[in-house]
Amino acid sequence: MRSSWTGRYGSGIHPCCWNGSVAVLQRFLHTRTPVKYGQCWVMAGVAVTMMRALGIAARPITCYNMASCSGPTVARYFTSEGDFVHGITSDVVWVYRVCVEARMRRDDLPPGTRLHYVCDFSIAIG
Repeated sequence: MRSSWTGRYGSGIHPCCWNGSVAVLQRFLHTRTPVKYGQCWVMAGVAVTMMRALGIAARPITCYNMASCSGPTVARYFTSEGDFVHGITSDVVWVYRVCVEARMRRDDLPPGTRLHYVCDFSIAIG
């Protein structure tokens, strides 16, 4: 799925117009090309549908003030007057983000270990 945060969706579908994962998956199966366009909530919905179809327990989760960073910490830069400085880092703090929580087993850990993973399927930042 292609993402876009530009506000221009002329060559595809506006992310708010999708009303379910089935339509997105059907479009992909019909065209065999990335579906345009989705944002975090669309991508999470499609991912949950696919994971559940594979038998993986999954659910969408909404995170508020979620940081997305390029390193071990989120770098935010401000002027001496307290104004945010844009363009220095690719690190961002989203107002909200929809991710997927999935329960999966890992064979490299002791039997019975229950693991929940949070997966972010929105790979583009912008």
